Amino acid sequence: MAPAKAYPVGVWTQETITFTLTERTTGVISLGYQGQNVGSANAQHLFFDSVGIEEVSEADMARAELSAAVAGITLDPSAAGTALFQVPEEAYNTYAEAVNKASGVASTDDLTKEDYEAALAELNAAVEAYKAAGVNLPEADATYTFQQKASGLFLSFDVENAGVVLGETPAELSFVAGENGGWYLTNGTEYVGFVGSNNWTMSTAAEYKYEWTVAYAGDGFYKIFKPSNANHNVGTNDTELSAGAPCYADKNNGDNILLTITKVAAPEPEPIPYTWTYD
Repeated sequence: MAPAKAYPVGVWTQETITFTLTERTTGVISLGYQGQNVGSANAQHLFFDSVGIEEVSEADMARAELSAAVAGITLDPSAAGTALFQVPEEAYNTYAEAVNKASGVASTDDLTKEDYEAALAELNAAVEAYKAAGVNLPEADATYTFQQKASGLFLSFDVENAGVVLGETPAELSFVAGENGGWYLTNGTEYVGFVGSNNWTMSTAAEYKYEWTVAYAGDGFYKIFKPSNANHNVGTNDTELSAGAPCYADKNNGDNILLTITKVAAPEPEPIPYTWTYD
């Protein structure tokens, strides 16, 4: 099967399918495609030209595998930093250095199979180390506020109606680690919850507490979304940006899903009175 799932219209595209034969054999090359069901509309057409078979050396095969691994990695410097849910800079820099090194090897001609395989092994090890490095986590004993970019208002709790809404007074929430790698957001008794009977209704009731994914979105902003669907974010409708506006769990773009997360400063300790006695 060809790796591409779609082709641009009206242009020739070169496609390479790699396969291995373990012994001399005969066979038939069959070309075809599986198109979408377009009903009564015109069916798609795919034309083939200049089909050939070329023997590839083991070194070239190893190089192609390394090149594919490098091509599948996108370096994002904004993912690194000291903010919550960013990757520590040292871990990112080590990872980026390994990716760039592997890219250099993949771009070098006339190396041996072993050279390319060793570079791929180093790259895979770097990928695993990067995953294991994790991100900067919230403090277990701290509370945080969540401010919406679009309105400047905060995530707040409508206690009377058990709703998650925008408000001028923020809910001060703690991050509580969930069982599946996500986070519960709570003030101790109420939660940023999800009812679950549809894709959007939220609740503060403890019975509807929900384990969210919280991710850094760049430029100092964050998203809170369902682990099963990154397009279902906590946010508001575009036209509902005033205090009391309800939050939903199915928003997928715009400034109404972007939040700043700010740690609440610990209260200053009460001054200790002293009594001075002079003789």
